[in-house]
Amino acid sequence: MEVEVYYDVSSPYTYLAFTRLFNVIERYGAKLTLLPVYLGGLFKALGRTLPHPSKLTYMQKDLNDWASFLGVPLKFPSVFPLNSIQVQRGAVWMKDRGLEEDYVKRVFPAYWVEDRDLSKDEELLDIVSSLGVDSQDFLQGVRSEEVKQKLKEITEAALSRGVFGVPTFFVSGEMFWGNDRLLFVEKKLEGSKRS
Repeated sequence: MEVEVYYDVSSPYTYLAFTRLFNVIERYGAKLTLLPVYLGGLFKALGRTLPHPSKLTYMQKDLNDWASFLGVPLKFPSVFPLNSIQVQRGAVWMKDRGLEEDYVKRVFPAYWVEDRDLSKDEELLDIVSSLGVDSQDFLQGVRSEEVKQKLKEITEAALSRGVFGVPTFFVSGEMFWGNDRLLFVEKKLEGSKRS
């Protein structure tokens, strides 16, 4: 069974989901398809804005509660929201080289645990280099029209499927949105394994 996941590194709830996602996929022998979107573009198309300051304050508490519950590290970043367009274009470029999973396993904790400003080239290139990728090739790739267009197309395809935020999972055509809905994804995978 395939699990498709729309994601953006700037989403804290996606970070929380990704701390468990790969184990879930492995446990059920599912196929994982990662689909990077640009959350800023998604929100703009939907007319959504940043959360109200009081909601943002609560969100930080909620994130800490979740991190504590899951037993995972989380440090709310000093730069929030993150302009994630280059990180997401990087995911597209890495996907074409079979390195997307390694990449996301590094960029999520870099932003949500290490408080690294991934909108800065030097921070992102440091991560890319640690994966054995030539930083100049990467920069050239993420700035290419082909990669820019591909990220735009994935984001538009997400919108056409009813995606309004991340993480959004699709399992056998059924949509599940949010970190907490990973439980339902797992239940669906469990059901398919039994049948």
